[in-house]
Parts: sequence; structure tokens; C-alpha cells
Amino acid sequence: MTPEQVQQYRSIIKRVITRMGMYSEKAEDLVLGTGLYESQYRYIRQIGSGIAKSFWQVETATAQDNIKSYLKYRQSRARMCASAALVPPQYVSEDISDEEVGHMLEANIAYGIMHCRLKYWRVPKGIPSDIEGQAHYYKKYYNSAEGKASEKGYIKLYKDTIFYYFTLFSCFYHFSTISSVMDNEFYTINEVAEMLRSSTRTITNWINSGELSALELSHKKKLISKSEIQRFIDERTTAHARVRTP
Repeated sequence: MTPEQVQQYRSIIKRVITRMGMYSEKAEDLVLGTGLYESQYRYIRQIGSGIAKSFWQVETATAQDNIKSYLKYRQSRARMCASAALVPPQYVSEDISDEEVGHMLEANIAYGIMHCRLKYWRVPKGIPSDIEGQAHYYKKYYNSAEGKASEKGYIKLYKDTIFYYFTLFSCFYHFSTISSVMDNEFYTINEVAEMLRSSTRTITNWINSGELSALELSHKKKLISKSEIQRFIDERTTAHARVRTP
């Protein structure tokens, strides 16, 4: 996976679980890692049996249990989940058929994210913050003791895929000789704050509000491209000029 792909999947996950009312940074990391280990974001139907579906390899029975044992008794939450998954309410109601659930898991990324997050949400124990703890949590509560997944495999794949790009970009910005290779195309929040003579909090607020786009390598590491900074400045300058025009 490229940094851009990591960012895209992380962004979608964050949006969906936020709309579900089930967001936390730890949950974002866990759902991202789960999809990575379950399918490497390459296929939406389990190889062989085809029982598990979506990038998160959710079985129809698991999704139906989320619906009939949890959402059925929490209609307000069910409506939030339907909205987050961009589906009509009937797709989270007890009347939905297994065939419809399976089809939606294959066809709708947000629906798969929703069921992955619901499965973790129903676990009475909180999500760990470290990768080793999350690997154990995934194995115990998502894959189960009978599953073929391994904690070591989860950790290795996560580090090789997610941490690799984080480390790579950190090196680019730590060493000026390497940074020059990128022709100064990306900047950290601190660097952008210095450029725009603003605070890091303000830059972060602009990113969170969507006014300034950033490449999110992790919840603690964001990079802003040179072209995006220029776009932001030009847009602000134009808007200011319009306000001053009599």
C-alpha cells in the first residue's frame, strides 16, 4: 500500500465510525489494522469458501448478530449506523435477509466498516493503545482462538505497511539531504504554522474542518503538500480581496 492508500482508507474509517458515534483514535487504528490483516485491502470475498465478505472479512452471521442482538434494541444507534454506512434503515433491521447483508458487505465499504466497528464496540473490554495490545485484542475478539490469524503476523504486517511509511516520511523531514529529494513538497504541521505565522492548534483546526487538506499517516503524523499550502493561501487572499472590494 502507498501512503496515499493508507490515508484514503484511514479517512473513510474515521468518517464512518465518527458518524456511528463510536470514534476513538484507538478504534481508528484497530479497524485500519483489521482490514489490513484480513484482506490487505485487496479482496472483498474470502478466498475459497467466500463466507467472509468486505475488506474486514465479516461473515453474514456476524453482521446479522450485530443487527438482531444489538441494533434491534437500540433504534437510535441503528439509525446512526445506517446513516454512517450510507444505507436505508432496513439494512440494519432484523428483517434484512442474509443475501442482502452479503451483497451489501461486498458492495459497500462503509457497511463493512460499520460491522467491524460494531463487533469491537460490543466487546466489554476497552481497546489497547499499543500495536501489541491491539494485535492480541484482534486475535481474541475478532479472529478468535480457532482462527488462523496470529498476533505476530498482525504486528509485522502493520509495522511493515503503516509504520514503514511513517518512518520513511520522518526520515525525509529529519535529514535535509533526503528532504531535498522531495523538493520540499511536503511539510509538517509545525513547519506550516511557522510559514503562515500561526499556531499548530490553528493549523490542526483547519485540517479537521476540511479547510486545509493533509496526508494523515497516523493520528499523530500529518503532512501538508506545497501545492495545498499555495491553494490555501490563494483562496484566503482572494476571499479577503472580495470582502474589501466596495
